[in-house]
Amino acid sequence: MKLQEGTYENIITNELQHDMLQAEVDGLVCKQENIDDAESPFMLAEHVNKIVLNRLSDENLSAEERMDFVNRLIDFLDEDKEEKVVDDKQMLSAVVQKSEEARLKATKQDIVRPLTGFRKSSLFTGGQSKVPVEARSNHHHAQGRHDG
Repeated sequence: MKLQEGTYENIITNELQHDMLQAEVDGLVCKQENIDDAESPFMLAEHVNKIVLNRLSDENLSAEERMDFVNRLIDFLDEDKEEKVVDDKQMLSAVVQKSEEARLKATKQDIVRPLTGFRKSSLFTGGQSKVPVEARSNHHHAQGRHDG
C-alpha cells in the first residue's frame, strides 16, 4: 500500500517495511516507536487473527478443511487437545432440562431465541438469517435494546 501522511499503529511486517522504504524514497519520514509490552500481545494477536480469518474465509475451503486448519494451528501451538474442534458443521446452541425438552417437543415449540444469532457475523451480516436487516433492527428497538 502506498503510505500517506498520518498517524499509524501498525505492526511492521515485511510488506509494511517495503512500503516505508518507498515512502522515504518519495520524500516522507516514517517515524517508529517501541510497542508497549502490555499492548504487544493484542497487536500481535490482531495481526495473526487477520491472517487466519483471511485464510478461513477462502470460499474454496470446505467446513472440514477449515476445521483441519484450525486443529493444525492448535497442534502447532501445543495447546491442550481439549481445545480442538470436533464438529465442523454444528455448534452448541442451548442447554435445557429434560422436562423442558419434553415440553417443547410435546407442544411442537422451539426454544425462544433472538431473530438473529449472538455471533458478531450474524449481528453485522444476518448470517444465514432470512430476516431483513430492518426487521432485526425494529425487533431490537421494540425490545428497548439499542446495542446494535
